[in-house]
Amino acid sequence: MKGDYRKKLTRVLADVVGPEYVSDKPEITIGYSRDHATYLRFGWKSRSPDIVVMPSSTAEVQNIVKIARQFKVPLIPMGSGINMRGWTIPNRGGILVDLKRMDRIISIDEDTLVATVQTGVPILKLQCELLKRRMFIHQPGGPSTVHIGSHWVHGNANKVGARIGLVDEQIIGWEIVLPDATILRTGSLADVYLNEAFWPYGPGPNLGHFPRYSEGNLGIVTTLAVRCHPLDEVLKPFWVAFDDIEEGIKAYIDFLHMEIGTGSSFYSGYKYCLYGLDFEEAADRSVRIHPEFMLILTFMGTKRRVEYEESVVRKIAEKYDGRIITDKLPFYQMFVDTHINMASSFYSEYTQKYFQHPGSVGHIAGQLWIPVKSVPRLFKILTKLQLEDPDVRDPDLVDAALNRSLILYPIDGGHYVMWEAVAAGSPTDPVLLRINPRFVPKLLKSMKDEGVPVDLKYVVQRPGEMGISETFQRLMWSFQNTLDPDSIMETGAWYIYR
Repeated sequence: MKGDYRKKLTRVLADVVGPEYVSDKPEITIGYSRDHATYLRFGWKSRSPDIVVMPSSTAEVQNIVKIARQFKVPLIPMGSGINMRGWTIPNRGGILVDLKRMDRIISIDEDTLVATVQTGVPILKLQCELLKRRMFIHQPGGPSTVHIGSHWVHGNANKVGARIGLVDEQIIGWEIVLPDATILRTGSLADVYLNEAFWPYGPGPNLGHFPRYSEGNLGIVTTLAVRCHPLDEVLKPFWVAFDDIEEGIKAYIDFLHMEIGTGSSFYSGYKYCLYGLDFEEAADRSVRIHPEFMLILTFMGTKRRVEYEESVVRKIAEKYDGRIITDKLPFYQMFVDTHINMASSFYSEYTQKYFQHPGSVGHIAGQLWIPVKSVPRLFKILTKLQLEDPDVRDPDLVDAALNRSLILYPIDGGHYVMWEAVAAGSPTDPVLLRINPRFVPKLLKSMKDEGVPVDLKYVVQRPGEMGISETFQRLMWSFQNTLDPDSIMETGAWYIYR
């Protein structure tokens, strides 16, 4: 964008939000040109927005969208900024809409158990207010600095608990500024005669899932109402450390078959340290001093119930040489205090019935559904393949020797687990394009050799089939072409389906 044109656009935006909340200065915009995964990785080149603007209300967002349409300038919404793979890094400059100022808790209704908030409210802020009322919100894994809107709109998949349901089911209503600058409200938020949100359906067609996974293409969410849940009498974290993955998985299987606990997951050191710390360098240091594998559990209920479940798990841990890490290192409570809403330690069963099934490779995120007994052997095979690959083992790129990715959530009664193995970087980055053709076939062959079912149906379209991913993409394209014929709403550099 040329200088004079950019300055004119900056002045127009300043009339909407105030001059202190808009900037085209390089020292400001460059801060939005990279994220956790792209910084100094995979040959990524910085891509700065031309202008950054920080609205504080729906009306201001609506005016910003109108201005972008008038000037035909790309518009990239950004929430908390704790991103992976360049989700909010501009493809072609434009205006980046930073929603951090939209951090007001509008209401918390203790009778209907619904919280209505602006999209920029951090999870921690709302969670603290709810805990004062003995309530909590369902939220998948992520630092507590993540915005409510960021995850409910962009949150990957559905780490859920059987007691409280899918992530999508927690949404009571949205307020979203569409690409044509109109405002859409869903659920009871759409009823102008009501003063509160309590019901996710009607009037009219159910548009409750409209913004999910759209990556900002279908508008900017400004307000949302979410379902809350009552907190039980006792909540206790329980972490068991293992040095040997085979013994750890045996303990995990025993635990799952007992069907106790309200949350369970199995992590490698890299994964749980990465979630516990906001900076990659700090996470790498933490990995080196922490146990290799960790069974992360949450007990919740009456005092008697929690005591019983804990006694059972202690016996299982002793049987397989596990160490009760929360006994030895009480400061682990900090992880739980700051991530009390993480599904990885709180109601952590994983369900994606509409996107995949046991044996499939997950939509976009690199997730495998495999028999739990196959985990140790497959993990060792994956590690060997990673260490043999010159790029994956490169400390400046992936460093497979340190960042071995293992995170398991139980599905189908614990007979299968969801293995989340996500590589950092955009799928269009040159290094990944170089790695994947040689690495993926080796991994798939190894899985087949181990008797692990592999099915790419929901990711790769077969002749005569559309598949879930393809159907979703075509539906999004249809909405985009209707609402945004000039392609004003931008997705970020990661999104490759346009």
